[in-house]
Amino acid sequence: MRTMRRFATIIFLNNYVLPEFLYKDIGSIAYGLARYYDYQASFIYLTDDKGIIKDEYYEKYVKLIPIKGYNNKFKAYCNGISFMWNNAINYDIINCYPGGIANVILGCIAKIRNRNIKIYMKFDMNRQAMHDKVNGMNRLKYKIASYLYKIFDLYTVETKSYIECLNKLKQYSGKVKYLPNGFFSDLVEIDSNIKKEKIILTVGRIGAEEKNTEMLIEAIRLIKREKLTGWKVLLVGTVTNEFKSWYEQELENRPDLKDVFVITGHISNKKELYTIYAKSSVFVLTSRSEGWGLVVTEALHFENYPIVTDCCDAFKDMILEGEDGFGKIIPNEDIGALKSAIEEVLDNKVDYNKKGKLAGKFVDERFNWKDICRSLDQYFNKL
Repeated sequence: MRTMRRFATIIFLNNYVLPEFLYKDIGSIAYGLARYYDYQASFIYLTDDKGIIKDEYYEKYVKLIPIKGYNNKFKAYCNGISFMWNNAINYDIINCYPGGIANVILGCIAKIRNRNIKIYMKFDMNRQAMHDKVNGMNRLKYKIASYLYKIFDLYTVETKSYIECLNKLKQYSGKVKYLPNGFFSDLVEIDSNIKKEKIILTVGRIGAEEKNTEMLIEAIRLIKREKLTGWKVLLVGTVTNEFKSWYEQELENRPDLKDVFVITGHISNKKELYTIYAKSSVFVLTSRSEGWGLVVTEALHFENYPIVTDCCDAFKDMILEGEDGFGKIIPNEDIGALKSAIEEVLDNKVDYNKKGKLAGKFVDERFNWKDICRSLDQYFNKL
């Protein structure tokens, strides 16, 4: 019987770590390792008095540790360095997330303080970040980081196509492994008898530049109203004031579509959100850029037929296209392609219910956190 491993995720971000982040990739690794594989886990985050996180369910498995200093970089660095110097001896493995210079420095301090500790970095990488890694956008910073990165024991990336390229870079020297992001299928129980409805769903920050939700509205506007009979388009997420104004102007000339669109706002209750996923038949993501797209994983689990833009290389691992596949990846910002893909659904030219079931089976086999954390545990065993 092995000794319980002491694990911590430490994260330094320039924005608040919100409570919902605990169940995204940021907090899911500590939670999954503790819940399923008997790790003693901590989640350490930068904040101030207003941003202290409390989550009774999460804290059954993971200790939440705030470090003061948000909005004051000097104070943040001092407190972070002090914490790591005083506490590195209390951990066996530390996950420094994401790959910014502050987290690299903290990892180095932990290694100096505790020679036996293993330092792990989980990359959160989109195409631009990958380009910068390979090409060294800031040469001096790149050279310094190249030296510091060598002391890390393990890196993981969520996109298969990035692994070989990263492992060829001297600072990683073959230490990069594949670890996708996932979904907790057993986090919330919902009614298993929920029936699918004619709902096209999108979830995200409605109106945010990178989410490009306007593309979905514009595509629906191009579709004849009679084809949309019986269908609803649900927009779930916080909504910017700019989007609200834009949306009202866009529908001035199409008042017949006002009963098609439903803007719910942000839904924090997981059971309520997952019930909407379970009722929906089609999931659309129109983002310009994504590192992973957790909402797509959630939608696949709930057997939604996915139509997504080519904004994320990981989608090629997550969504199988073609006659035997279960989804469609369309070109970025191509409203015509989105319109055509939606019309295939409306005209019953694609068996979206059958493909949704295939999607659910696929994601549950490959992208659930229990199995993902088992893979990570096995990586740790080899360090």
